[in-house]
Amino acid sequence: MKPTNESTEVLQGNNVRPALSNFPGIIGDGRHDDTAGIQAALDSGAKTVYLPPPAEHYLISKTLLIHSNQSLVMDRFSEIRLAAGSDCLMIANADHETGNTNISLTGGIWNMDGVNQSANPVWGAYKAGKMNEPYDPARYFGILSRFVNVTHFAMSSLTLRNPVCFGAQLARLHYFTIENITFDYSPPENCMDGIHLDGGCRFGRISNLQGATYDDMVALNADDAVCFSGCHGPIEDIEINGLFAENCARAVRLLSTGSPVRRIHISNIFGTYHHNVVLISRFFHERNTRGIFDQISIDNMNASKAVTDYPKHISLPDSDGSHSACIYVENGVDVGSLSLRDIHRDEQDSSAPCVHVGRNASIGSLAVQNLTCINRTEKPIDMIVNDGKIGRLTVRDVSAKSNHCCGRMMNNGGVIGEEQVDNISLQDAIEGLPAAVVEKCRAMTGANHQLFLDDLAKGSARINCGSANVYTDTKGNRWLPDQEHFDAAYGSLGAFWADRCDIAIHDAVAPGVYRTEAWGTHVIYKIPLPNGTYRVRLHFAETFNQAPGARLISVQINERILPQAIDPFALSGGFATPYVLDVNDLVVESELLHVDLTCGVEINGIELQRIT
Repeated sequence: MKPTNESTEVLQGNNVRPALSNFPGIIGDGRHDDTAGIQAALDSGAKTVYLPPPAEHYLISKTLLIHSNQSLVMDRFSEIRLAAGSDCLMIANADHETGNTNISLTGGIWNMDGVNQSANPVWGAYKAGKMNEPYDPARYFGILSRFVNVTHFAMSSLTLRNPVCFGAQLARLHYFTIENITFDYSPPENCMDGIHLDGGCRFGRISNLQGATYDDMVALNADDAVCFSGCHGPIEDIEINGLFAENCARAVRLLSTGSPVRRIHISNIFGTYHHNVVLISRFFHERNTRGIFDQISIDNMNASKAVTDYPKHISLPDSDGSHSACIYVENGVDVGSLSLRDIHRDEQDSSAPCVHVGRNASIGSLAVQNLTCINRTEKPIDMIVNDGKIGRLTVRDVSAKSNHCCGRMMNNGGVIGEEQVDNISLQDAIEGLPAAVVEKCRAMTGANHQLFLDDLAKGSARINCGSANVYTDTKGNRWLPDQEHFDAAYGSLGAFWADRCDIAIHDAVAPGVYRTEAWGTHVIYKIPLPNGTYRVRLHFAETFNQAPGARLISVQINERILPQAIDPFALSGGFATPYVLDVNDLVVESELLHVDLTCGVEINGIELQRIT
């Protein structure tokens, strides 16, 4: 093989590469600006531009533009860094309008040095309600690299270090490969997504991504924020294979508000994730259009929720409680078919469900096979929660083990058309715990229950739902701590707890009761007590939703089903205002009071008075 232009290229291995000595200004000492020299090499027409290992690192201050039929190659750990205050992309393809073909980026550590660039502008745009401002490709958004309208694109064997926003933003790519990418992100107040695909991408493979990001490790956003994405449209025929991270925000987000996301295969996810492992979302609920998804497959997921504390300001908040389930199908999306296979979770921190279909979400066909969960927390974990609509549900080989309570295989507060369930094993593993641990649980819950019975014998007994503390109201009444149901003691199943701290409550007697709540899609309280006739008072206060109609709670107490759903906001007359549901003459004949609450539950207190 002969060089095509000996004055500008040298033969190295099997590649024809430009001799950098022909491009003045490429120094690589970490102090001089190498932008002009590297860009001159890219503009030379060479098919391969190779940057040899620098003495320190390459330094650039403007966006490098790579052309069609061109590769930019660096050794794996050679570094190229963006100069402080540059506030620009590090690299992009040269022609976003008419497009490029055959572009390859290989090797190197691409360091945006985000801490020395302007702050992440996405937060400001989001908080100011400016996400729908017109798209300007020249506008600074803290993105490290951007490739738009490229056919046959490859990015491989490189590190994306410290972007302000995304590591790579990609749109309108056809036939592309992203592989062997390392994310080296800090500090968390800057870095967001790793590989971020906008609309118009088709026929791509994303594989072997390693390292935590502080938002989505991979985002497939068919309809992203208008201000930083000029490309809305379908995302189709994508394979995502091999994601590895600890304490990452989320492995994969799929997002649509009308443009379809379909034929997506996600496999081999490992590690721990703070929000979800996989989220199917629409995010921009103000658009009033539904997300469209079909033929989504997720398999061989070995992941759980991260244990470490996570800064709350990092990821833009998702609505409808999506900071919860490992696999979450968000409110307002339509999924034709979703297949989940070989989903395994070993959970130490969060009792969020394994799979959750949100309210007003629909799935034509949901198939779940070989779903397992080891629950090491002290609360039950539901395997599948449905608050939406599932046309056909097929569940096979579900297994759960727990040190306390496994939770339900299916917690259904929605609609399921056709259901087929086979080979389910939910095993409470209390018998496997050390005797001392079991006795401690019995002693603690049993002691509280004895206090409850003592109070009941004196006239009335009360439970402070969602709180581990005893509370005494202004009348001197004692509200006993909430606890998980265990043995023959009172307690809850399926409840999460929330504390509203110092929120102002419109009540002078027991405001502290209404500042904590037990919540969930299906919450049960089991209260062993003597047979007899009781007055039951359930205490509610809406401290989350700001309008009536957002929460409708179905209530059943033993065999008595209340005919009307409870809307705490509407019934109380406003926000943070107590409403008490008073049920008289309730007969207990089996020495157990069973309070069953479904559909967007919140409850603040339970009060019992024995009549006979």
